[in-house]
Amino acid sequence: MKTITKSVLALFLFVFFQSVHSQTTFPVTIKVIDQTMGAKTNKTNDQNEVNLFAWLSSGLAPSTWTNWWYPLYSGEAGITGSQLVKNTSDWTWQATLNAAPGTYQWNPYMKTLGWQPMNKRILYYGATDNLSFTISAIGEITGTTQIVITADKFPVTLKLIDKSKGQKTNDAVNNNETNLYFQGGTVTNASTTLYAESIQPTGDWWYALYPGVARCTGANPIEKNDTAWIWSATINAASGCYAWNPGAKSSGWKDINSSIYVYNTTSSNIQFNVGLDGTISGQTSLIIPGNTPMVVNAEDNNRVSVYPTKVSESLSVDGAKELVEVYSATGLKIATLSAAEHLDINTSAWSSGLYLVVVDHKSITKIFK
Repeated sequence: MKTITKSVLALFLFVFFQSVHSQTTFPVTIKVIDQTMGAKTNKTNDQNEVNLFAWLSSGLAPSTWTNWWYPLYSGEAGITGSQLVKNTSDWTWQATLNAAPGTYQWNPYMKTLGWQPMNKRILYYGATDNLSFTISAIGEITGTTQIVITADKFPVTLKLIDKSKGQKTNDAVNNNETNLYFQGGTVTNASTTLYAESIQPTGDWWYALYPGVARCTGANPIEKNDTAWIWSATINAASGCYAWNPGAKSSGWKDINSSIYVYNTTSSNIQFNVGLDGTISGQTSLIIPGNTPMVVNAEDNNRVSVYPTKVSESLSVDGAKELVEVYSATGLKIATLSAAEHLDINTSAWSSGLYLVVVDHKSITKIFK
């Protein structure tokens, strides 16, 4: 009888403590701290002081809240833990929630962005929009429960590395060592632009990649070494997603992608990101390969050259009269280019394998990556 009683008591205590443990919740506060005092996160004429909210993963929002979004400001019926706090050095949009131990995700949004996430639109904090944190069994919180938006701008150096040492990028007659520039491009969904951030304030639509233009204070001297000429400029940009597009005066102020070196068959925009802490990711440099031709098609060796046969970053085609097409080993066409006496094609994004380069519908060359 005593054994049975002890067993029942042990089972009761186990169930009791499991029940208590499963019901234990801990407070966690998620925050968007805007040190621009609302300049980045608020619009006085649209959603004034009620602009920010968050998507929350399951188990974070109170069971009484049935919307997919959760306010980071006060005033919504039934919500007591959310508020916009205006401090002397920042505006903090926040919500205090109660959650059981586990791992959760949240994602800050703005109504004035069309009810879309802030990440990759007005700022950049990572490749994925969702932020993650974990609550331990004793209530310790690790991970990301806040982001800080500063008013800082961070230095970004844009480079064009010409391995032909000026043969492709310089115009010794008309624009000697003053030939290259860049302009701002666009990034899908992003409201941050290099034009508004760094170029327009200088008073024009383009920015020099060489010294001597008074308004382009970040332009650097052309670096000439044994392997390349490096045209560059250092500009300043706040956190966000940006695109730049290098061009040449000698090609009628056209972008390099359509006139000197084909680095992308769909867009001339080259994208990079500036993180909240100033970390730079993406592509801030472009390499233009040198000329090292090698005839690889015996039938058309007097006219067409495709080289090298094993590519890494670039493929060159000389002598095309109509067009150049590139096919994968499965027969998928991956590029179609207008003819030119010389073409450089960026192959850095190609997968490893066999490719067929068809020039003017008849010259076929096998290349490998």
